[in-house]
Order: sequence, then structure tokens, then C-alpha cells
Amino acid sequence: MSNCRFVWFTLLVIGLFSASVKAQKHTYYFDQIESKIAFEVSHLGFLTVTGNFGEFSGTLVLEENFLRFVDCSIQVKSIYTNDKSRDNTLRSEAYLDVATYPNIIFSTRSISHTGQKLKVSGFLKIKNVQKPIDLTFQSDVDQERVVLTAHTIVNRKNFELDFGAMDGLIGQNIKVDLKLVGTKRVR
Repeated sequence: MSNCRFVWFTLLVIGLFSASVKAQKHTYYFDQIESKIAFEVSHLGFLTVTGNFGEFSGTLVLEENFLRFVDCSIQVKSIYTNDKSRDNTLRSEAYLDVATYPNIIFSTRSISHTGQKLKVSGFLKIKNVQKPIDLTFQSDVDQERVVLTAHTIVNRKNFELDFGAMDGLIGQNIKVDLKLVGTKRVR
């Protein structure tokens, strides 16, 4: 009889261990050196202003090699367009108001998988306006890192980014290019 108990106990332990291994979650942290959050917007109808954000943080959570969660916080003060005067203007109260709203935030609502493509639905918060947004990412996952790339367009008017007298000179649609590289350690 004790042999039978031992077999049941062993099967139970193996079953619990297998279930815990299957359900393991792994957290990856954005690598700022390899990741990129870039944008471009038309200016005066015939020029294009390009830029990026140099400081941001975020996590990617995988379970059984499936992305389950993404969050990102961009430090608005890190905006860079290769023109110091323009960067300072964009940081000012009239534009992005870094003093009051230091971060742009993205958080996940849901994720659906189709092969290497992911549809990540979430909320984007710019200044005091939060709106739903859907992003389609191409993904590449291995044991050491996760790479997500996406291109999208954000209409600045949806986030009440109204620039007063200069508003008509700046395009409404902002093209955004994302390359999010997550590693298991913070760099």
C-alpha cells in the first residue's frame, strides 16, 4: 500500500512541477541602447521634422513564449529633434508641458497572436488625455531577448495637442516607429 501512495505522490509532484513550468512568466526590460521610439511629423506642409525619445522604460511579460503584457513610460523631457530651440519649445507648457506631464504612458488592455504578428490593444496617455490604441507588432522571441517592431500613426488632435497660432503649420498625423528590445536584465 505504501508503494501505491509513493507512486501517487510522485505523479502529483511531477504534475504540479509540470504545471508550474508551463505557466512560468518571464519579464523582459527595455534595453534603451537597442530600442528606439522615433517619430516624424510634417511642418509647413512641405518639411518633415524627425525626432525620438531617448529616455524610456518598460517591460514585456511572456508566458509560454507568448507576449501577455507590455507597458512603457516615455520621459517627455528626452525629446530630441536635432534642434535645441525646437526641443525646448516642444517641452514648454504651450506644447507637451513637461513640468506638468513628465511622461507619455502606454499600458496593455489585450494581446492577440497571429504567427509572428501581435495585435496589442492598450491605452496611450499623452498629457491628461488617455485614448485606446491598437498596435500591430512584428515579433522575434528567443530565450535571451524579445524584439517588437511596429509603425503606426497617431493623430495629435485626438490627444488635444493644439498648438495655438502654430497649429495649422504642424501636421495632425504623427508617424511613430517603434523598436522595443526587451532583455532579462536592465541595462
